Amino acid sequence: MKEQGQHDDHGPRKTISKRRPTSAPLAQAGGRRSSLRSPPSVSLFPGQRLSERASQAVVNLSRMTMQIGMIGLGRMGANMVRRLMRGGHACVVYNRSQGAVQALTREGATGAASRDDLVARLEKPRSVWLMVPAAVVDATLDGLVPRLAAGDVVIDGGNSYYRDDVERAKRLCASGLHYVDCGTSGGVWGLDRGYCLMIGGEADVVRRLDRLFATLAPGAGSIARTTGGKGGTAEQGYLHSSPNGAGHFVKMVRCLPCAWSSAATSRRGPAHEPAALRRARAATSPTRSFPPSRR
Repeated sequence: MKEQGQHDDHGPRKTISKRRPTSAPLAQAGGRRSSLRSPPSVSLFPGQRLSERASQAVVNLSRMTMQIGMIGLGRMGANMVRRLMRGGHACVVYNRSQGAVQALTREGATGAASRDDLVARLEKPRSVWLMVPAAVVDATLDGLVPRLAAGDVVIDGGNSYYRDDVERAKRLCASGLHYVDCGTSGGVWGLDRGYCLMIGGEADVVRRLDRLFATLAPGAGSIARTTGGKGGTAEQGYLHSSPNGAGHFVKMVRCLPCAWSSAATSRRGPAHEPAALRRARAATSPTRSFPPSRR
């Protein structure tokens, strides 16, 4: 038997490799398993299962991080910060109670001791999200707007009246600022399940914030797409409804059935509903009848 590399009458002997052929991604990765060979489904947030293609899209999205300032760290505001940080975004947080700030700082957020401090820690153009009661939005804006610069964006994620949003947008526009009203649904469960977002504002400004909205939203998950659906961000759980005021208007309309249901099932019962509410219920549910009002 000839040694390897010896010549015979037909030329040099070829050595036959017994290694199994490797796929292109493995070969390019130097024989190691590359990141392209990920599990068939992964979960960025608890309770969500995504397809392989969607999983890769989420990973790519999370790499494109943004910076956001959050004012108001109640149960919803704090959990929104946590969800944004899970998605890889940088959060600068401020609250009147510094205990809430310190708690999120321990989890990776950047704490601010004041509104001046928050603004100083944000890179231009800044994005500041308000999660405060509707009654104090104007007072918060009065203290915040003078500290901002042209091109900065303020997002009101609370439950403001939609007509107030229109006036606030005009007021901020005079200072070169942008205003976005964002109806936010999800409550204390939004950290894991996501938040449905109804957004009003200038189209280019909303597009600029899209990565934040996509991280906060529930995502499509494993639910099959609706046949004949138009796609878009609505399938992910967030929607640019229209110009300023539209976001909180849609949120208000969405909450009406909840209000009607709560009134009907309250301890006083439908017989004690105000006449105006009874007429509204009758208009939306013409086949249902209620006992006559005692008022």
